[in-house]
Amino acid sequence: MQTLQTRMHPGVVQQNPPSYRRSRSAHLRQGELSTSGSFAILMATIVLGVATKAYVRRLRCVEEGDLLAPLWSKVQETFFSATDHEDMVALLDTIDRYVHRQSVNGSMRKVLAFTLARLAENDVVILGFGDEAVSGPYHYVLAVGIEFKVAEQKSITTGVLCLDASEAAPLLAPYNARLELDSPKRGARQLTYRGPDGRPLLMTCTSAIALSRR
Repeated sequence: MQTLQTRMHPGVVQQNPPSYRRSRSAHLRQGELSTSGSFAILMATIVLGVATKAYVRRLRCVEEGDLLAPLWSKVQETFFSATDHEDMVALLDTIDRYVHRQSVNGSMRKVLAFTLARLAENDVVILGFGDEAVSGPYHYVLAVGIEFKVAEQKSITTGVLCLDASEAAPLLAPYNARLELDSPKRGARQLTYRGPDGRPLLMTCTSAIALSRR
């Protein structure tokens, strides 16, 4: 008999949300003009316990010297443009005091192996999606857990569970997107990625940045 199970980062479900109407997830909704990279970092600060979701929602009102004031200032510099690798490094440098990071680029096999290893250590991982037509990642999501199939005391990882700021907030589960590792494309150049509407997209993981609390 097979069972499908998930293992999530312990900080991904927010305790004592301000209202029962609000999602308990660490998800933040990205605006049409803002960048997915900056929102992936902001969600990571919530999951890792660096900041609360309520605090992040009030960032536009922060004063100089506040916890994430340097990050928010840098976010505004990239608000209307795509976030490239150098931008991501600059954004993460602002929270280096609180968050340790490791990164990897290269083949999708290498990126996925790194991602699964870091998730197993209770890191969160910012995944950068790209394709051959685009230089560098063009979309970022935050990987917060894995889905795995258990059968006859053997476990097979079948998916990476993500928070995608460009999609609607999750209603029940603490994630709203899934990168399918059991799809026919596994080991190839692309994998199937599904958002909350279930629509499949073919994506290539081109980078991963693992974050942990110092």
